[in-house]
Amino acid sequence: MAARRYGIAIGAAALPSIMRAWATGRIDERKVAVITEGLRDVDEVFADSLAAAATEYAARRTATELRAWLGRRVITADPGAAEIRRSRATADRRISLTPLPDGVSELTALLPSIQARQIYDTANAIAHDAGADDLRTMDQRRADALFDLLVGRADPPQVHVQVMVPVDTLIDAGAEPGVVPGIGPVTAAEARDLAAGGCGSAITWRRLLTDATSGALLDVAEAQYRPSPRLERAVRARDVTCRFPGCRRSAVGARTGTDLDHTVAWPEGATQATNLAALCRHHHRLKHSPGWKVECRTDGVLKWTTPVGRTFTTEPWAYTEAVADPAPFVSGSDPPAT
Repeated sequence: MAARRYGIAIGAAALPSIMRAWATGRIDERKVAVITEGLRDVDEVFADSLAAAATEYAARRTATELRAWLGRRVITADPGAAEIRRSRATADRRISLTPLPDGVSELTALLPSIQARQIYDTANAIAHDAGADDLRTMDQRRADALFDLLVGRADPPQVHVQVMVPVDTLIDAGAEPGVVPGIGPVTAAEARDLAAGGCGSAITWRRLLTDATSGALLDVAEAQYRPSPRLERAVRARDVTCRFPGCRRSAVGARTGTDLDHTVAWPEGATQATNLAALCRHHHRLKHSPGWKVECRTDGVLKWTTPVGRTFTTEPWAYTEAVADPAPFVSGSDPPAT
C-alpha cells in the first residue's frame, strides 16, 4: 500500500493540474490514481493536456467513468504508442493455476480482450440455456460450461462480439479507437483487424447516425409496454452500458443481464427513447428502492438522486467528439436497421 501511494504521489507531482485539483479537494485519491496510472506510459508531450482535461472531467464523474473516458483519449492522443503497448501486453498472454484449500484451484488467463470476451460470452450462453429447473447458480453454470467446452463435452454456441468503430477509423483515415462494450477502448489498428474478420466470425454492419455536437443517437414512440426490437436496439446503442453512475456493464449484445427500464412507469410514461434507459438487474432493482429518484431528459441524460439527496448525472454514450460527419458503424449480431 505504501509503494502504491508513493507511486501515485510521484505521478501526480509531475502533473501540476492534478496536484492543484487534489490539493483543493476537487478530486480524491482514487481519481488521482486513475489519472496517473492511465497516463503512466503516455509521452509527456500529451500527458499535460490529457491530465488537465481528465481533471475537469473527474470533478463531475465517478472514477469508473473517468477510467473509460481517459482510456479512449490516451489511445486517440498517441495511437502509435498505444498499439505498441497493446502488442507488448498481448505477448504476455498466459494461463496460470493456483492450488487452494478444500479441493479447489484457481485457473486464471491473461488474454487479448476480444478473446476473453468471446470465451466469457460463450460460457455465459451455455449457462443461460441450462433451463429454469437447473438448481446451480449462474457462476456454477459458467464454470461447468467452461470445463465442458475445453474437454469437448459441449459444442460452442455462436456468439457475437459488439464493436463500435468510427467510420474514419474503418477507412484507415482516422486514429480514434473503437470500443467493445463491457471491456473498453481498442486501438484503431485492432478495430480495423476486427472489422476485417479478426474475431473469427461473420461480420454484420449497422450504421448509427449521431448528433454532431453531443455524439449521442437521436428518438423514436410506441403505443405498447414492451419496446419493439428496433427501439430496443436504438436505446441500447444509445446507452451502450448500464446507465447507473459508475456502472460499466455492457447493454448491447446477447444475454447482457440488462433491462430497458421506463424512467416514468408505464402507462404514465411512454415507451420511447426519451423514457427508456438500459439498467443492469442490480441497479434496476435499486432504482425502485425507497428514496431513489431518476429523471430522464429529452437528450437522454439521466439525473439520479440518492436517498440522502446527492445527485449524479449520466449521459448517453458519446460516439464522436463534435466532428463534422459522425457516422460510426457497429459490428455484431443484429441485422441492419432501417
